Amino acid sequence: MIDILRDIATEHGGAETATRKFQFDRLEDAIPVIEKFGVWRPPPVLLGRLAELSASRGRLVVDVRREAGDKFAGLAERRGWLQKVVDVPQEPVSLDFVRRVRQPDQSCEWFTEPFDGTWSRASASDVKLLLMYKLGCPKRDAEKIMGSLIDDPWTQVWEPFKPEYPEPDKRIWNRSAPLLKVEPKAGSHPHWDKLFKHLGRGLNAALKVDPWAIEHGVDGPGYLKLWLASVIQAPREPLPMLFLFGGQDAGKSTLHEAIDECLFSAGVVSGDRALKAQHNGELLGGVLAYIEEVDINDRRAYARLKDWVTAKTLRIRRMRTDAFRAPNTLHWMMCANARSDCPAILGDTRITFVEVPDLLPDETIPKSILFPRLKEEAPAIAHTLETMKLPTVEGRLHIPMIETESKRQATYDQLPELVRSIIEHRQPFDGTAKELADLFHLSISGRKVHAVLKDHAKAFTDHGVIIETGARGPHGVPIIVDYADA
Repeated sequence: MIDILRDIATEHGGAETATRKFQFDRLEDAIPVIEKFGVWRPPPVLLGRLAELSASRGRLVVDVRREAGDKFAGLAERRGWLQKVVDVPQEPVSLDFVRRVRQPDQSCEWFTEPFDGTWSRASASDVKLLLMYKLGCPKRDAEKIMGSLIDDPWTQVWEPFKPEYPEPDKRIWNRSAPLLKVEPKAGSHPHWDKLFKHLGRGLNAALKVDPWAIEHGVDGPGYLKLWLASVIQAPREPLPMLFLFGGQDAGKSTLHEAIDECLFSAGVVSGDRALKAQHNGELLGGVLAYIEEVDINDRRAYARLKDWVTAKTLRIRRMRTDAFRAPNTLHWMMCANARSDCPAILGDTRITFVEVPDLLPDETIPKSILFPRLKEEAPAIAHTLETMKLPTVEGRLHIPMIETESKRQATYDQLPELVRSIIEHRQPFDGTAKELADLFHLSISGRKVHAVLKDHAKAFTDHGVIIETGARGPHGVPIIVDYADA
């Protein structure tokens, strides 16, 4: 209050004293200043006398020179002065520029909004100084205000593609969550359609015979659109990872690059480092994670990816902080040149393999031309994705994994050599494990042979191979191999 009083008093001719009072030669000169703070009409007999104004505990103090015989109701007498304390109506103090915010890991941080309107983290000392400056209050009052904010913090949530304040009547802040960069608007999007058509070619054959796709009328481009529409409409629902593989110039990475540059304000993150390193803080807040430089045949990387594709929460560990769990809104996309860069485990339902063909000469559009056109069409594709009707969920994934021929071949190629040799031999066998290994010129022990046969029973069943074992004899347990089509 003292700063406000100084500005107004000096504007009306008041002189500041060493004791932070503002002196006027005549009381009537001080009346315009008094009226700025409250209501007091002094007795007319006091006009013309020396007056001083000061601030104390949020109130205005008016001192008028006392003369002999002065007695006035409502005025205190003090060492040659008559004193009137004027109550200053208190307007509700707005604290909209400072927040105490509870983070997903339950830690709390201060945020302030300076004049530029951008919220940013702040230290407690900076918050105190800002309160003292904006409210004109002493340090002690600023600390009390900070205490009240600590007692009633905001809660930061993560709701992608939802408003910044999802429940306006509550102190819930959807800070920095990804939004659409554009306002959706109905229209055509031919260049997005070309992108989906090219990338979805490797799905068309499998979708023509897939019961789910037949029921919902989904082709390759439609599957990719549904996948992306689900990211926007249901970001907490898991989706199969898209594994896009093909030649160097097939355009595999164009989709996630276009989403990042043209559609999403944030949330497109690289998953390369997190799959290998101890820390994965960069995944927090992601809605689309892409992999481009990691061989996920590594056991640890694949185990992490399996968990992250379907888990409802992520265990986040930043550097120099304790680990904590956060909602999982990640959806994965991997781009590679070779089909073998991604493991294809028999029975896996988490990864859709998509072979991306090379672009034909008349299909190639330089990115310097393509991306400006994709940006122009962004409102239209955003409207299509936002309004697209999603099929009823039939399993743990919001959109099912599609078993493409490329995935079946990859699964077969990654079977142990013994299993592939038995499947391809197509001639009955009756003998020991050692004899079976020798038949295919494999240097593996009999115990290993039995373990491989047990671990890959489903692969044999799928390929019409019948494996039986007999009673243990002098040369070990006999193995009988037959074929359903023999």
